[in-house]
Amino acid sequence: MKYKYIGGVILFIVVLLGIEYYKFRKRIYSIETIKLENIISSLRTGDIIFYRYDNWKQNKFITCFIMNTCQTFLSTIYTHCSIVIRINDIPFLYTAHHKPEYDYITKTYKSGSMLIDSKKYLMAYQGHVVLYKIKKRLRIGNKLKGKIIDYIHINKSKQFEDSISKNLNTIFKITEYEITDKIMCCQIVGDILKLLKLFPKFFHTSIINLSDIITIADMSKKYKTPVIIKNLYFMTD
Repeated sequence: MKYKYIGGVILFIVVLLGIEYYKFRKRIYSIETIKLENIISSLRTGDIIFYRYDNWKQNKFITCFIMNTCQTFLSTIYTHCSIVIRINDIPFLYTAHHKPEYDYITKTYKSGSMLIDSKKYLMAYQGHVVLYKIKKRLRIGNKLKGKIIDYIHINKSKQFEDSISKNLNTIFKITEYEITDKIMCCQIVGDILKLLKLFPKFFHTSIINLSDIITIADMSKKYKTPVIIKNLYFMTD
């Protein structure tokens, strides 16, 4: 009898994966594709970049199985995000991640909060990359620049947050505010968007998730229609 229940659970998970895969393919096929090389130099402060890691490409079946099920539950086709910040006219990506990268603030290879080389990271990334580009260049004075740099330095030592309780809270908004010594990529993007006045002031970024950022970017009149800048499933060459 118990084997029937196991079979039912497996069937349920397979159906979830099928739904998730359908949503992913439908969304990806509906987005215009632009060559990555043609876009990197034009990245502006405030541009948002979403990622979906290609676990199938890396032959990590179990990882892909778990990630796809989780993403179905989270109702988003992306797995990661970052925001562009231009410093001395160089476009950097600001984010938080569990994988160590060279951080241009601490001048070390580290995980957690990081300011990384946009070209190097995007060219090496194994997966799908979607860009939400600002329509008009933002006017960023010295005061705002100072606030952004201060925020980066204040959070430079924070580690990547990836707990089950944290992820559940971002979905169900169980608590309205959390203060921890860790940080998620969504919170970083949300905080910078608030500083740039591109994000609602009342929203608590400590409980924000990818779906929240996608919804706001889709609804905002300040962002262009998203474009794919890297896609491993089908090339445009």
